[in-house]
Amino acid sequence: MRKIKFHAWDKKNKKMRIVTRITFGLPATGHPAILCHCDDGTENPVTLNCENGGEAILLQYTGIKDKNDKEIYAGDIYRYFLWNGQEEKGVVEWEIGFGGDAETWSGFGFPNDIYRYSDNEENWPEIEIIGNIYESDIEKLLKS
Repeated sequence: MRKIKFHAWDKKNKKMRIVTRITFGLPATGHPAILCHCDDGTENPVTLNCENGGEAILLQYTGIKDKNDKEIYAGDIYRYFLWNGQEEKGVVEWEIGFGGDAETWSGFGFPNDIYRYSDNEENWPEIEIIGNIYESDIEKLLKS
């Protein structure tokens, strides 16, 4: 079973933060519905409103690490090379799909279904995280 972990993009300070705890408030009492308690390694932890349109955007860990042992989160930009040397790039996104007999599935999406080729992790392509959609120049990374 994979660990459930989050990062949060702090919109005001334009900084990625490590979420240590999530609490749920009562909007009727004036408290935000979702609060992210974050620690960025300083002595000043912060609490951010992570509701839609709030101060931060939650990004979930996929449970997968890249070839450099870096954890892959939603919003990460990655690249890998096909068998013929062609480079592929994309953005990790949460997807919900429908299969035969209206079967519903959800998971983190990668192009060309690269994580569906084999249940054996050793056969997966070597993905490398090269940035994320918040801290990186997306156009430059995806085109270069």
